[in-house]
Amino acid sequence: MFSDEELAFKAARGDKEAFAELVRRYQKPIFAMAYRMVGNREDARDIAQEAFLKAYRALARFKENSRFSPWLYSIANNLCIDALRRKGRNNVSLDEPLPDGGERQVAGGMDPLKELEKQETSQQVQTAIDALPAKFKSVLLLRHMQELSYEEIAQTLGIPVSSVKTHLFRAREALRKQIISLEGEEERGEMSKTPVGAVSRR
Repeated sequence: MFSDEELAFKAARGDKEAFAELVRRYQKPIFAMAYRMVGNREDARDIAQEAFLKAYRALARFKENSRFSPWLYSIANNLCIDALRRKGRNNVSLDEPLPDGGERQVAGGMDPLKELEKQETSQQVQTAIDALPAKFKSVLLLRHMQELSYEEIAQTLGIPVSSVKTHLFRAREALRKQIISLEGEEERGEMSKTPVGAVSRR
């Protein structure tokens, strides 16, 4: 079986079946990432299609010794960011410095994304993620959905590894707060449904 990179170079030389195989390998992950980013299935399908089209047209610029997956995710991520910007969403800066020791906390503690997926429905997961700024989403999804390394995420987003760790820390913290907020809203909603007469009297 050919590697992704071998298929990319074969496709660049005109092998259409090689590129079709890359599409088969990545169509679901690219769609899933786009859906989590933009929160809309139709938009996600359009982004996925455009990502593969852009990748095909840019194959001649795919560099030797590069990994194909970060390169493709970079194209898809940029399209997602553009889509969010057109909708006027998620324009939040992530440039503030971390508190001392913050970067070290990235590797430890509860993983809010995995915990949320264990406990809640897919729609609730999407609601929590959709509330995050775009750059938060990018680094979180590339790390936890696509399982890219810090170095691969840095390559994908064009930022230093130190920034990846900072963004990931902030993304997890923001998602954790969103989880708490959603749980609070759910509890308040359940309480509002409780009939007044159902409250026991002492």
